[in-house]
Amino acid sequence: MTSIQPTFQANEWPIAFATSGVLSCSSYVMFRGVWALIFVVHLAVHMYLYIYLRGEGLYYFMFQSRQAFILQTVTMVQQFVAALAGLPKLPRSSDTVEPLWVRAVVLIDSYVQPQAFGITYIYWGWMGFAPAEMMDEVELKPVVDYLDAFIHGINWALLLVSFLLSRIPFNCSSLGAGLLLGSVYVLWTYVHYRLEIGTPFDCDEYPFQRERCPLYDAFDWNEPWRALLFVLLAYGLTAPINTLSYVALAYGRSRCCPEKATEEKVQLLEEERPAEPEFQKPCCCGCG
Repeated sequence: MTSIQPTFQANEWPIAFATSGVLSCSSYVMFRGVWALIFVVHLAVHMYLYIYLRGEGLYYFMFQSRQAFILQTVTMVQQFVAALAGLPKLPRSSDTVEPLWVRAVVLIDSYVQPQAFGITYIYWGWMGFAPAEMMDEVELKPVVDYLDAFIHGINWALLLVSFLLSRIPFNCSSLGAGLLLGSVYVLWTYVHYRLEIGTPFDCDEYPFQRERCPLYDAFDWNEPWRALLFVLLAYGLTAPINTLSYVALAYGRSRCCPEKATEEKVQLLEEERPAEPEFQKPCCCGCG
């Protein structure tokens, strides 16, 4: 596996995905299942409220934080499946190299973790997600406000807990992927502006001109220099900071829960596993 910390051989993927430096193997698999369920339920409710009740339709998928939330949910489910698949193979390593989908789990997790971190502090510090209005139904507004906070901060806190409790390697190639996908999204916001796609509801900046409304205030290409400044700071500066922050977290995680401790725990599992009973042929005339 291409990683920073921890380092595993390609055939040791069950140890990387089904063990934790803090939790027992069975508790860790349960933890992965609970985390996957939390993300799946929140995503389902969020999509129902915004796509169906609020009537956003395909506009829902145009916002970066929502695209990120979908990818985060996918990787939480992937990690749960990987833990389930790796658990029966413990305590020994697998006889073969990790499957391609296991490599995908590492790459996606290494991408969504720093991305969620960046979205959290950029959203609360600068960008500002500004829909024209929230749900008209008063009883639904607290739910909408909570879900809005969930996909712009609470989700990152849950992802951080997942990262610290796991043994999944952190891959530095996520920096290149982050810059590439970030550039694609920036290009999309410009195409969105040129084609005058607009937003599903009116915005404060351009009342009664929905076709001119940007997806995010910071990506308002009606003011190109302001948008370019944000792109430079949000992607050129913060993307490396986000990745380096997780490199530091990965090293800290490895120091707190060194690989040797995990190897000893796996060896202990092997010693505690009951020996398989030997098969003995029935004796018709007594056994000597």
